[in-house]
Amino acid sequence: MIELSDTNQTLFVTSRNEVVPYTDDLHCRLVTRLQKWRFKESVLSGLSQEKIASDKALKHIACVLPRQVELLYLVPDADKHFVNTYGEKIVDIVTVFLKDLNIKRVKYGRQAIPRVERNISFLAYFGFDTD
Repeated sequence: MIELSDTNQTLFVTSRNEVVPYTDDLHCRLVTRLQKWRFKESVLSGLSQEKIASDKALKHIACVLPRQVELLYLVPDADKHFVNTYGEKIVDIVTVFLKDLNIKRVKYGRQAIPRVERNISFLAYFGFDTD
């Protein structure tokens, strides 16, 4: 389920119902976890890291914070093959990251989801800014 913040910034609600901002530092920490996963996946599969996921895609994943595989479709360039191949692992990484921070809910900021053409109607439906 997607819950919206009344601000531009994405907010986390902790297990103690404290509201904390999703800072650039936290975003970078999640991107680093995703980069480590991509490196391991690259070594195991023999594919280049860029063939698995670009740096830009990892940054977008860290914005979307997918806790369900279907939310990966909001990531630009995440096609069906990418979602089917890596979706469960990415969701696991994000879920563990949020659990480590004691986050129980995510309230997405108005501009949290990357704006690409395929996302515009979805975002408008849920009340995100689409300008």
